[in-house]
Amino acid sequence: AVVGSSCLKSGEYESQNLSLAKGRVSKLGGIPELFAGIDPFHPQQEKSFVIGISYLFSRLTETREEVVAAFSIQSWYRRSRRLAAFKKKISSARLILNRWRKRKKLYFRNVRKKYGESVSHIDSTYTAIYEGRELVTRIITLTYSAVCIQSFFRGRRVLWEYRSILTQ
Repeated sequence: AVVGSSCLKSGEYESQNLSLAKGRVSKLGGIPELFAGIDPFHPQQEKSFVIGISYLFSRLTETREEVVAAFSIQSWYRRSRRLAAFKKKISSARLILNRWRKRKKLYFRNVRKKYGESVSHIDSTYTAIYEGRELVTRIITLTYSAVCIQSFFRGRRVLWEYRSILTQ
């Protein structure tokens, strides 16, 4: 009696799973009712079940190929859109740069006219600062060179004195 009740419970679970599968299949659409006459207590023939599963598998692989094709088309489209946007940015940058190259002398001339005294003061200040930096750099370089030369000759002098002591 215990074995019979467990079979009934497994049959109920199987029928619940079957009704859930039927509901999902009907939501998908386009799949025929292959499992309409399934009874958990009297299973269908194995051949018809295999045919139904193979049909579902073929449908799944067709859908997969369509999805892969859609993904590849999307990636190609996005790549081409990004490339087009990049080319547009490059052409805009070239246009701006060319206009600046053509008009920068005129721009600086107009700035000098408009802000004449201020611009000349800034120019002279920066020129003085630059020349001062050059002078400091030159002094440092010359000092370093002099120290190197002095240390070389001092070392030679010490070596000469040491040799003269040894020969006495």
